Amino acid sequence: MEPLSKPRKRRLSKDGSEHRDQRHELEKKRTKISFQCRRNHNRDLHKTTFLTLPHELRQQILLDTYDAAEPLPNLSDANLWTRHRELYEWAVTLRSAEMCLYDDIYYVLTRWFKEFGAWHDLEMQKVNDLNAKINELTESLSSVPPAPPIGTPLPFVNMLGILMLMERSQLLERVRRIMGLDG
Repeated sequence: MEPLSKPRKRRLSKDGSEHRDQRHELEKKRTKISFQCRRNHNRDLHKTTFLTLPHELRQQILLDTYDAAEPLPNLSDANLWTRHRELYEWAVTLRSAEMCLYDDIYYVLTRWFKEFGAWHDLEMQKVNDLNAKINELTESLSSVPPAPPIGTPLPFVNMLGILMLMERSQLLERVRRIMGLDG
């Protein structure tokens, strides 16, 4: 029977932590990868990866990848606040995956927020135009005399005032019928 082996003494560093050498090697690898991510000077010895691509190309790929995931053919019909949350979660996930993507993700977020800002300005302009039309109609209707009691025939002017609220095509159709121009 062999004697029981003695337990090995663990090698402790000055600060008392274990595996100092392993951590040092890991830190070297991390620094090397980070450097290669930013600049791959010796391209012949390394395979091309997403991280070794130029900044501009990575940014465009990320932008196209996100847009292709859920295309927005018409921004005015999209629920952009939901889209904003998805984009933010996507960006946080990618940033945590690799630190050298931080600037690329910042670029994608900036582009998307510009797109959202343009859409928001356009929507606000539509709302302001609609309010102006409503105010214009309200002013024109206030000049129309009150309607006579129920049962009395409406004068032609009052009828036109009421018809102004309808769509243009319906208005033209009814005027043609009233005037007897409908063939």
